[in-house]
Amino acid sequence: MTVKIKTSIKRAKQVNTDVDALYSLLTKPAEAGRFFPRVDKITALGDERFHWTMEPMGTQKYQHRVEYVSQWEYDEAQKTVRWRALPDQGNASISGVWQLEPKPSSVNLALEIRAELLLDLPRWMQIVAEPIVQTEFQKLLNSYFDNVVAFCQAKA
Repeated sequence: MTVKIKTSIKRAKQVNTDVDALYSLLTKPAEAGRFFPRVDKITALGDERFHWTMEPMGTQKYQHRVEYVSQWEYDEAQKTVRWRALPDQGNASISGVWQLEPKPSSVNLALEIRAELLLDLPRWMQIVAEPIVQTEFQKLLNSYFDNVVAFCQAKA
């Protein structure tokens, strides 16, 4: 039986970095994807669409590989990078936005992500699996933000 598990994060932090350099990095999903933990590969499909494939997660008996396709949009004037999941493309729907707000000597870096994962699990495992999957996937999403922040701080 398929279970739908939703999770999200919203994070922000002031970082000492160049807004244009950071924006340029984040507008290259295949390159910036290195900051997202457990990514197996990111395949460019053209027209700013990307197929994300994660490493398998779970137990030996119940492994799950998250896959989804997203459409990316960039607004240089507003310094925002948005992506939205394309419907019926994989077993997850992950959408989000990076917002960069330049300050005199830093950048206010904000990230919001909404994720919906579809897992095929026996009915008896669903109640147990949902909080575990939510927690583990939130850790990945938070690590993504933390890795970008650490990169900015290393460059400062």
